[in-house]
Amino acid sequence: MQNPFITTYYKEPDFFCGREEEIIRLITIARNTVNTILLGPSRMGKTSLIHKTFEKLNNSNEFKCFYLDILATDNLKEFTKNFYNSIIKIYPEKSPVNFDFKLPRQNEQVLFSLFDFLDKQNVKILIAIDEFQQIVRYPEKNTITILRQATQKLKNTSFIFSCSNEYLLNDFFSDGKQLFFTNFDLLQLGGIKQNVYIRFITENFEKNKRSITEEAVNFILEWTRRHTYYSQYLCKRVFENEIKEIDIEDVHEECGRILEENESNYFIYRNLLSPVQWLLLKAIAKEEKVYHPTAKKFLMQHNIGTPANVQRALDALLNKEVVFAAHDENGRYYQVFDCFLSRWLENLD
Repeated sequence: MQNPFITTYYKEPDFFCGREEEIIRLITIARNTVNTILLGPSRMGKTSLIHKTFEKLNNSNEFKCFYLDILATDNLKEFTKNFYNSIIKIYPEKSPVNFDFKLPRQNEQVLFSLFDFLDKQNVKILIAIDEFQQIVRYPEKNTITILRQATQKLKNTSFIFSCSNEYLLNDFFSDGKQLFFTNFDLLQLGGIKQNVYIRFITENFEKNKRSITEEAVNFILEWTRRHTYYSQYLCKRVFENEIKEIDIEDVHEECGRILEENESNYFIYRNLLSPVQWLLLKAIAKEEKVYHPTAKKFLMQHNIGTPANVQRALDALLNKEVVFAAHDENGRYYQVFDCFLSRWLENLD
């Protein structure tokens, strides 16, 4: 039998959980030719959300949708080639330009030509650029300016800029670069709604003639913080055990196995991080959410160091994506990215 708890990006409608409000919002924004900045930690489900939205738009014949994952790109040329290849998949017969340029300036010209080609089609265009913060790492420091110039005159094209590292994204809001983000809507992706996820998990066990107690499901979602990948992974592992009637003790045992299997990898962090970074990482895990990492009370409680040293350590952890930043009703907070690592760190002295 196929395991219904998928940990890769969207493949089949039956295995997609929730996000109806977010899909409607993305479609509405695109129909108004407004751009979206989609923020959320890695593995929260941003890519699956994009593909599910594309599926609905493509079925309506209202849009042509283009997806670019630029995480593996290292420069503007690779970005442009990635973009070109995504267009050829949709318009193989039109071949908008020949991509065979070596000079940096010619890469820019190709990019302009590609955007212009798409904007002239007789259908709305939606382009999703996944891991958009990667362009901060390009050697061409004017990439954001080039993209702004290439996109600012488009009439029929909108974008989803999907970002998993808000810390790097902050670079776009300094030195006047915020001009790139005119005409945009911000969508921050959090966990799937509790009641929706409970129903999804319970029903998928029942469809396979299995049962799981409400207490066990609630624990799964609390322990994984409804962070999509980790919730799905834990459910997947529990499902693989082929227990017919699952209770909370079965889930506890699986959680223990997951942490034990990964313990050697988790100890590597202690060797790779500086002492202050390691202490800060443990402190954030034990607090679960930290709103004021340089506050005197937090520093004294965890015996970390000075505010200046902690701020440098926090910047390093954010840059390495060991910790992520997000917002809730109480403001900006910091949390350990890997939920399982965080649960393991909680138990350390």
